[in-house]
Amino acid sequence: MAKSEAPLITISTRSTKTAEPSAVPANTTAPAKAKLGRPSRRNPGETRTRILSSALKCFTEKGFAATTFAAVGRGAGLTGPAIYQYFDSKGALYAATLEHIYSDLVPSISTTLVDSHSFKDRLHRIFELTVDLHESNPAATAFLSSLPVEVRQEPSLKQHLSNRSSTVLSALTRVFDDAKAAGEISPVRSTDSLTMFFFATVMGLCLYHHASQKTAMRDVVEVFFDILEDRLINA
Repeated sequence: MAKSEAPLITISTRSTKTAEPSAVPANTTAPAKAKLGRPSRRNPGETRTRILSSALKCFTEKGFAATTFAAVGRGAGLTGPAIYQYFDSKGALYAATLEHIYSDLVPSISTTLVDSHSFKDRLHRIFELTVDLHESNPAATAFLSSLPVEVRQEPSLKQHLSNRSSTVLSALTRVFDDAKAAGEISPVRSTDSLTMFFFATVMGLCLYHHASQKTAMRDVVEVFFDILEDRLINA
């Protein structure tokens, strides 16, 4: 941990001039630095949101194993032990972070299944929702994309995670099953294979774009649909 440096004070001992009265009273002290404190009792909801925002950044940049309550607390303006007033373990905090992201994403996907009927419309809309989330909060899509890896490395996370992941998976499975039933896509490929391909594509795009950000995410998605609809190569 870097040591804090005291402000430099230069005192001249060779001046021949009579010292002029200082404009600042002698007993004036420098303003104290803001200290990490306890959660506010007046607005616990706002404090919880700050904690989740800091946790999202830490989990995305450091990974689950390297994230500590001390680091999350610093990002939220709190002490590490203060986080325990809201979450009793790092696994619980990770699950709450995931739930916070899904709170908007899952209802939107559910609405898409009802409002959109064709396979292409549904697929395009789900990609749009992903891009919207990525543009508004890149760390959120990076967090979701790294989720399978984190769970594989930390099996204990499974007991903390809600059924949100299975809800998204079920929604996507329905997209492919409905498309097969309507004759929009070939029934030869298994739904599991189609779902895995879709998830891998979305995760790869989000992670790579989060790291490089060389081009607009929407342009990349359009390339995917050009390939899907055989528009990439001019006839």
